[in-house]
Order: sequence, then structure tokens, then C-alpha cells
Amino acid sequence: MKLFIFLCLLFCFYSKTDAIINGTNAELEDVPYQVAVYLDREYECGGSLISKNKVLTAACCVNLNKPSSVTVRVGLKHLLTEHNPEISVTKVSIHPKYIWPVGDDLAVLTLEKDILPEDYPNVTFPTFQTEELPIGSKVTFYGWGDTDVKNRSSTPDNLQKSTMIVKASKEPHFVAAQSPDSCACRGDSGGPLLSYDGK
Repeated sequence: MKLFIFLCLLFCFYSKTDAIINGTNAELEDVPYQVAVYLDREYECGGSLISKNKVLTAACCVNLNKPSSVTVRVGLKHLLTEHNPEISVTKVSIHPKYIWPVGDDLAVLTLEKDILPEDYPNVTFPTFQTEELPIGSKVTFYGWGDTDVKNRSSTPDNLQKSTMIVKASKEPHFVAAQSPDSCACRGDSGGPLLSYDGK
């Protein structure tokens, strides 16, 4: 079964809430390229490791921030209780056509060190989707975003996941998806949104 990945461009105005509600615990094997992005050592967003020293995330997570304030952690399932080291970022590349809130919300982070198999044996790189997803397709998003809309301190320890239905698709890197009982926004932006071939 082939796995595709999209940058998860999750905007608050698509959602009735601002958290993964009714999500379930995910396994690292589901998304072995998932990373956590930090600003000034505080968790901010998700991201995807797309090569040995590049992370794809949302521009809104890191725009206007100096590279020295951005770090990532790789190979995590438990955000709060695992202690994988933070890796410094040497360059933040924002898409030249990025316009908040919906224009090319993409950024690539260049890491200070390469992510090598001997250091992170459970980490792999994704395969990217090159075609638009049909309307009605099921996709799964992953993240450590808030789990309680009324509690801004409700960051979960275990990586969460939830399934949504594609409502609109414009080019491979833009997908609008919706679920009647779950959504994502704060803390989930920049992370992976997955579709499994044949499902």
C-alpha cells in the first residue's frame, strides 16, 4: 500500500473549533517523518521531514522568525515525556507567494545536522502525492494540537490522529477537508495529512 503526503494547511476559519477533537492515539510508524517545530523552545506546529536535513511546514508557523529561534525534534511519539534533542535550524525559506491566510502557506526549514538512520532508525521520508485527490476521499491528519477548545494548555502527550473527508482539491498541495466531529488548527498546522493509495 503506497502512502502519499500533503502539507496539512489547516486554517481556523475552516473549523468550528481549534483543536483535534475526538482524535485517537497515533503510532510513530504511521508517520515516521512527523516532526515537532518549536519557537523559542515552545512547541508551535507540526512538520514533515522530507530529506535528511529539510523539514516542510506551514509558513504561518515560522514567518517573521529568525532561524536561531526555530528548532525541531524528530522521531517523537510522546511530545511531553520523550526527550529527543532539539535540532537547530540554520535557514527558514518561506514560499515567495505566501500570503496569510490562504496563499501558498509553505516553508522549508534547513536543519543544522543531517538526520541519519543510525541516529533515528524509525524515521523515514515520505512519498508525495502528485495528483489531485478526488472529492470524497478519506484523509488522516496528525498532530499534537490542543485537544480541548476551552483549554489552551491541553497539548496532548501522545501524537493524535483523526480522519476527514476531502471537500475540495486544487493542485496536489492544497486540500480542504472536513469532519462533523473532529478538526484541527492550533498546534496542528504544518503537519502531515495522509491518503493511502486504494483507500
